[in-house]
Formats: sequence, C-alpha cells, structure tokens
Amino acid sequence: MEDIEEEEKRYTLFLELLEAARKWEEFQLLMLLLQAWPPMTKEEVAETERNPWVVWTSALLSHCQGSEVQLDLGVEVTAMCRSLYPTKHKLPAQCIRHIARLLLDQPGLQLSSLKLMTESGDEQLLQLTLDQIHSISEVNASCCDSELLSLLLDGGLLVGCVSSALYPALSTHLLSNHQEGGWDVEQAAAKLLQAGHKAQAGSLLLAHRGTHQGQFTFNTALAVLHKWF
Repeated sequence: MEDIEEEEKRYTLFLELLEAARKWEEFQLLMLLLQAWPPMTKEEVAETERNPWVVWTSALLSHCQGSEVQLDLGVEVTAMCRSLYPTKHKLPAQCIRHIARLLLDQPGLQLSSLKLMTESGDEQLLQLTLDQIHSISEVNASCCDSELLSLLLDGGLLVGCVSSALYPALSTHLLSNHQEGGWDVEQAAAKLLQAGHKAQAGSLLLAHRGTHQGQFTFNTALAVLHKWF
C-alpha cells in the first residue's frame, strides 16, 4: 500500500513495472492498472511526454514490434486512446501529439496517427494532419481507409485536402456516404467555392446531382456554380 499511496510513488512503481514488460499481456495489465489509479495531476507529467500513457505507448512500440503475438499496434494504441475519451483519464492534446509522433516514427502506423490527430479537434493537430496528408504521394491501405475519410469530413478538412492525393477518395466518400455521415454536399461545395476551388466545387455538385462522370468539363462545372450559387 505504501508504494501506491502517493502520486510520485505510483508513477515510480509504474515505470519499474513498465521496464520489465515485454509481452502484450503485460502491457494490457499495466493499462488496467493505470485506469484503476487516479490520473496524474502534476503538469510536468500529465501534459508532457512523461505522461504514463505516452510512456506506455513508447514502450509498447519498442518492445512488441515483431513479437510472437501478431498485433496491429496502431489499432491497439488508437483503441487505448479512444477508451480514455469518456473517462477522467482522457489525454490532453499535447499527449495525443506525442503519441501521434511515436506512431509516425514506426513504419506502417501512419493511418492510426492520422486518425488520432483528426478526431482530436485540436487546431494544431488538425494542421499536422493536413501536413501529413499532403506528404502522401500514393494512397493505399497503410495511409487511408473509410474511417479516416469519415473523420476528415467530420473535422471539416475537405477543403484543406483539395491539393492532396487523398482528395479524390475523400470527395467520392462524401458523395457515397453523405446521408449516413450527415454531411451536406452542397454546403461542402459552397466551402470549396469560397476557398477558390471552383472546378472542384462544380464537379462535386455535378456528381451529387447525378451528372455522368464522362460529361464533366471545367466549363460545365463553372456553369453549375453560376446556376446553383
């Protein structure tokens, strides 16, 4: 009991246990332990890379890569962060940023990092998301899926993605899923137009109104804008 009666002692004990952890099951137990304890309150720990959840993520990525248990570590870290959202352990934006950076440093984990940054709602993290998206040259399963596309639309990042390789998939996702996602296609087109992306705005409206892709031209898109706005 003496080892856990104070925050500093709990933190020291956690670090000792983490130092010895090598298997996924051990990391799971540490996660349960952190959830059972009160959150760290000192700013120099709670809001920095010393936050136990950030330290836990760093150790997990270091020791479980290529382990016998085939884990999708990005999925596990994302699930961990999401499980904390409705609790007193919800991570501040600074810690999400640290975790996102840790994921970006690992091959194949960019998608999980993008999801965490996008759903954070933090302006700086959203800008980091856009920076990462604009660095993508080839869209594939390691950097894009339907969940990320939905999160980008929820975050209002359609306009910011216009000049990226992700935009075609994003606009198609908007057109195909706008009803279940609750996204307004015409409002999205209006925002594109307001940002100076006339062709993209017109093309989006043409597709939304059922015009065949083969009939798309730049002049047709402009004509649609004049007609509908």
